[in-house]
Amino acid sequence: GMFVSLALISTCYMLGIRITWGDETKKCLDLLRETALLRDAPAAAGPSYSQQAAVRAAEIQIEKLPPQLRRPGQETQRPAAPERPFTPMLPNTPESQTPGEEVKPKGKTREPMEPGFIDEGCGREDHPGSSRNGIPCLPAPRMWPWKKKTDWKMDLGDRTVKAVTPWLTEKECGSWILYGDSTWCMKALDESQGKAQVALSYGIEQRDPWSEYMSNKFGHRTKLYDCFIPHWQSLPMAGEAPNATGPCTDDSCCYEKPYEAYSICLGCKKEVIGGKPYETLLDHLDPYPRLSIHLKIDTEGTEWTALDQLMSSPEHWDKIRTFDMELHFGSRPESELPSVRQLNPRANFERQVRILERLHERFEVTGSTLEVYHEGWFPWKDCPYVGICEEPEIYTSKGFKIEAFAVSYVHKELVGVAID
Repeated sequence: GMFVSLALISTCYMLGIRITWGDETKKCLDLLRETALLRDAPAAAGPSYSQQAAVRAAEIQIEKLPPQLRRPGQETQRPAAPERPFTPMLPNTPESQTPGEEVKPKGKTREPMEPGFIDEGCGREDHPGSSRNGIPCLPAPRMWPWKKKTDWKMDLGDRTVKAVTPWLTEKECGSWILYGDSTWCMKALDESQGKAQVALSYGIEQRDPWSEYMSNKFGHRTKLYDCFIPHWQSLPMAGEAPNATGPCTDDSCCYEKPYEAYSICLGCKKEVIGGKPYETLLDHLDPYPRLSIHLKIDTEGTEWTALDQLMSSPEHWDKIRTFDMELHFGSRPESELPSVRQLNPRANFERQVRILERLHERFEVTGSTLEVYHEGWFPWKDCPYVGICEEPEIYTSKGFKIEAFAVSYVHKELVGVAID
């Protein structure tokens, strides 16, 4: 059938035999039968490992063919084994290793990683796969997974976790709403502390559940910004999602309240780069009064300078009621300031962690996805032997790598916490 033919074509390509669609079954089969004779070549000019691999693949495919496509006598026959037994070339595998033997790194014997974590079971399963309130459970693996320990990397990792650890209680928040990558305090949403005028969302892609939820659950007007997603891939960015036309009754992309979509990206200044327009967060916040905006940013790295600029203007900062974002550590997009793009990796991470720490001046953390991401981390599978995996760019003193995750905030005034 088609899948057998595709497998035969792939095997021919492994052998450097180029064929065209249409004659693949007969021509490729004949060529593979001839190629199998390579197995009888003299040892001095024996086949390469890639040739041996291709031959074995050819044999397997021939065995799968119905009897009428095999040449006479081949139904139960296999070519004789080569003088040198076939051994696939596996990474870090001694040539003397036999097929099926456990792969071990070269050199001195490595100690296998022991599965599991210290203090397992401290996580919560009430909201799997979502942002969570409370102190994240991030236990250390039973054995250290990385080749080295670098103090400044661990320090930045620990500072990051501390900066995004929520300390608010349910009483202070009124209650919790956990949805996707967001954790909200009910006090910021139930109008007991005033009401927002708009929800601004940066980074939409094909669909933006955050802005849909703000529209359909809380009745807010929304504005969507993304200059990268083509309109034909995104109903809301094309302006084709139902827009305040009535109740949204199913799981399709739909907005009960009016939304506006703009092909504009978040940047450090108003400019055009590669034909794409960028504008600043401060300019977009300008028209709105104090504590009137719900904000979401997921822009693959442009968030850092936007936050730096926000914190330089307390007037703009105080316009935000809730703030949800996905953090991308180490990224420096083309719209970034030249002075930032020139920073070495350590200085760039240090800058990003300092920005997170400064957010506490006016915001309280309500939740993050750190715990959920940790639940998907199995270092003994990624690094089956102690000391074979390279260090991440930053990680905690317990070995957990800090890469990208979501974090949520609420303005301190809405939960009765004094501004620093």
